[in-house]
Amino acid sequence: SYPRSETVSPEQTITLNQGQVYFVKSSANNKNLSGTSIYSEDYPIAVFQADEATMSPYLGGYTQNYQMEQAVPLSSWGMEFIVPRAKYQDYGVIRLTTIYAGTNVKIVDGNGTTTDTTFTNAFATLEYPRITGLQDLLDAKNKIGDLYIKASAPIGISSYLINKALNTSEYEDGIGAPSVAWMLPLRQGVKNMTFATASAST
Repeated sequence: SYPRSETVSPEQTITLNQGQVYFVKSSANNKNLSGTSIYSEDYPIAVFQADEATMSPYLGGYTQNYQMEQAVPLSSWGMEFIVPRAKYQDYGVIRLTTIYAGTNVKIVDGNGTTTDTTFTNAFATLEYPRITGLQDLLDAKNKIGDLYIKASAPIGISSYLINKALNTSEYEDGIGAPSVAWMLPLRQGVKNMTFATASAST
């Protein structure tokens, strides 16, 4: 069986047997479950987050994609990141999530401009740049890319490519369909990598 819940109260305890899945859905469109904390007291679990037809940002658009990522456990979050600019993209959005209240985050863009933010609450999220309308999006052109991010406590970062907007051609160049990628902290990177190629057959 597959237990299903359309909404989740502030705190719930769920018991699953081997192979079972628990499904949670936000209560309305343009809502998400960012900041939700999930703990397993007994055995390892996997958590996947998805949207069946997302718009990023939610401004109305004609390019919508299914997005899914496996949630990374808190033990693998980090304090120092580099977010590279996506190839051929002029626009993007990152979402930061904190574990602890009072976490300070510094974001340095490619021009050396620093944005300094302190999270008031635990398990809070921040979008950078914050986009609530078309003008915000136009102002954000070329703002995401080659960002250096340093936090005073572990954070998680997702990077989003955004969709074309509906009934406008003002910012179509360099814009594709929405997608998402989890950003790994620098300490989980590798310093050396070896590439191997197969010998050509004759």
